[in-house]
Amino acid sequence: MSGEPRVRKVRRMRREGGYAMVLTALLLVPLLGFAGFAVDVGAWYSRASSLQRAADAAALAGVVWQPDFTAAESAARAEAARNGFTNGVDGITVVVTDTGASQLSVEIVDTDVDLYLAGLFLDQVTIGRRSVAEYVRAVPMGSPKNYFGTNDLISGSPENFSAAINGSCTPREQGDQRSTHFMNNWTTPGYYSDMLCPTSAGGPGPNSGGNSGNTGFNINPYYEGRYSYRYAIDIPTALASSVDLYLRDPNFDTSGPLDSGSSTSTITTEFQLRAPDSTPLNDDDNPVFTGCGAGRANGSGYYAYPSGTTTGSTSLFSGDSSTWDLFCRIPAGATGRYFLDVGTLAFEASSMGSNQYAILARPTSGVLTCDIRSSSTCPAVVAQEWMSIYAALPGSAADFFLAEIGDEHEGKRMKITLFDPGEGSDFIRILDPDGTPVSFSWSTIDGAFSGSGTSLSVGSTCDCYRPSGNASNYQFSDRFVEILIDLPNDFSTAYSTTDRWWKVYYATGVAPTDRTSWSVSILGDPVRLLE
Repeated sequence: MSGEPRVRKVRRMRREGGYAMVLTALLLVPLLGFAGFAVDVGAWYSRASSLQRAADAAALAGVVWQPDFTAAESAARAEAARNGFTNGVDGITVVVTDTGASQLSVEIVDTDVDLYLAGLFLDQVTIGRRSVAEYVRAVPMGSPKNYFGTNDLISGSPENFSAAINGSCTPREQGDQRSTHFMNNWTTPGYYSDMLCPTSAGGPGPNSGGNSGNTGFNINPYYEGRYSYRYAIDIPTALASSVDLYLRDPNFDTSGPLDSGSSTSTITTEFQLRAPDSTPLNDDDNPVFTGCGAGRANGSGYYAYPSGTTTGSTSLFSGDSSTWDLFCRIPAGATGRYFLDVGTLAFEASSMGSNQYAILARPTSGVLTCDIRSSSTCPAVVAQEWMSIYAALPGSAADFFLAEIGDEHEGKRMKITLFDPGEGSDFIRILDPDGTPVSFSWSTIDGAFSGSGTSLSVGSTCDCYRPSGNASNYQFSDRFVEILIDLPNDFSTAYSTTDRWWKVYYATGVAPTDRTSWSVSILGDPVRLLE
C-alpha cells in the first residue's frame, strides 16, 4: 500500500514533464518572435537615427541656396547621398520642400527597412525622418535710414560720425584693422613725412634711409585684401522710382573738411557696386552691376578716386560745404540687395591717412532722407560684417544706430567687437531698443583688460602691455575689445517698442580723433535647425 503513492507520483511527474515540453514548444514561437522584435526594434531605432542625421545634414546643406530652390534641392540630395541615402535607390526617397525664402524641408524615407526575425510576421517596414533648416542672415549694422556716415549734416538727428577707410601703408593702430598692410610701423621723426611702403614688403618705398627709425615692417594679419568694407543697399519692391547712389567726398583730400593725414599723403579709394542675384543667402557670388543709368560707375560698376581729384559739386543738405558725387543711378524696377565694396589701393606710396566719406541712397524722384521703419519705399544702407567710422566732434556724443537684432535671436548672446576705441573719447554705452543702457561684460582679446557694467571707459592711457613700436598709449590702442550682452528670452515683453534697432552712445570727449571699427554678431551658427 505504501508504494502506490510513489508510483502515481512518478507517473504524474512524467505526464507533467510531457506537458512542459509541449507548452515550451508552443511558447517558443512567440518567445522567438518577441526576441526577434527586440532585435529588429533596436535596428529600427538605429536606422531612424541615421535617417534623422542625414535629413539634418541635407537640410543645412541645401538651405543656404534658397530661394533658388533648384540649387537647394540639388545640394540637399547630394548631401543625403553622401550620408548613404540616395533618392530612388534601395527604397530610399529624399523629398525636398520649399518652405520659405530662407527655409528648407528635407524628408528621407526608407520603404525597405531590413527585417531580421520580425520578417516571420511582417512583410515590410517603412521609416521616415524630416528636418527643417533656416538660414539666419548676418546682423544688419548701421541704421534703418537711407544714409550712412553723414556726421552732423542731418538736422535734428546727427550721426556724429563719418564712414572711413585708411590707406594701405597707414599704421594699423590708426584704427583700421582691415585695410592697412602694416602694424607697428611708426617712424622717426614722423611717419607722414618719411614713411613709404617698403620694397621688402612689395611696395614702392625704400627699405632704409628715409625710414631708418622704423621699428620693423610687421604684416597685419587682419588685412582683408582689395576691398575691406561692404555696405548693403536694399531697394524695396514697392519703390517705383530709380535710386541715386551718392558718395560724399569719396576722394582723399586733406584740404577738405573731413580727411585726416599729411599734405604729402596719397590714397586712391576704390568703390565697386555688385548686383542682386538668385542666391541672396550667399553674398560672395554677386556679379558687378553694369547697369547704372548715370554716374561715375556708369557702364562698369566701378570707379577709383585718386587723391585730390575733382568729384561732384552737389550740396544736398542745408549748410553743406562738402560735395556729393553721383556714383550710380540704379534704374527703376531694379530692386533687391546691392553691395557697395570699398577699398584703398594696395602698397600705394605715401598712402598714410584716413579718407572720410558718406553714402546716401536717394529715390531720384523722392525725399532726400527716409526711414525704412516708417516708409515701405525707403532704400536702406547698412554695413556688412564691419562698419568703419571716424568720430571727431569735440564735446559731443555719437548717438548712433548699431544693429537690428530680430526676434529670432531671443535668449541668445550678442557680441560687439570694437577695434581701437579711444583716442580722446570718453566712454561707450550700449542702448537697447527702448534707449536704456544695458549691462554687459567686456574683455580685450589679448587678455590684458576686462570688466563689466553699463559703461566702458575708453579714454584711459596706459603703457602696460603696450605693443612694441606703437606710438599711442591709449589703453585700447591697436586692441580688439569684445562686449557680450545676454539678450532677453522674450523681446515683446522686454521692450515697450516693436523697434528692434540697438544704439551706441559714444561720448567723444573734448578732443577726439577716434578712428575705429565695429562688428556685431550673434553667437551661434547662422544656419540652424527648426525641427
